[in-house]
Amino acid sequence: MTINVKNGEFQFNKWILSPEDVLNEIKNKFSSNEFELRLKNDQWATYRLNISEEYIINIFFLNEKIEFIEIYPKNITEDKIEHALQIILKDLDGVKNYSWGKVELNVDNKSGYKSIVIRYH
Repeated sequence: MTINVKNGEFQFNKWILSPEDVLNEIKNKFSSNEFELRLKNDQWATYRLNISEEYIINIFFLNEKIEFIEIYPKNITEDKIEHALQIILKDLDGVKNYSWGKVELNVDNKSGYKSIVIRYH
């Protein structure tokens, strides 16, 4: 998994997601089993990409445009989550701000939930 630091394109295996992509363009890249609707309301939609045995990848759309991508390891024990997140961050060139958005470590101290977020402007 990589991020193009110049334009924000996220690549995972053979798939590339661009911050310029809209919902229907992304839907066409995946089968219905790979692109699963998780939540939808007036302006927001959340889809899970079922394309990895190692990671859960969620895409959050606002008005059919990618707002952010969330990545977290699956099937991992709590004591190894921090190390797994650091590996993902290393692949994505670390926590940084860019002209197109940012890569960040998302930590909810109340619930203990941690993930990597690629957030677009």
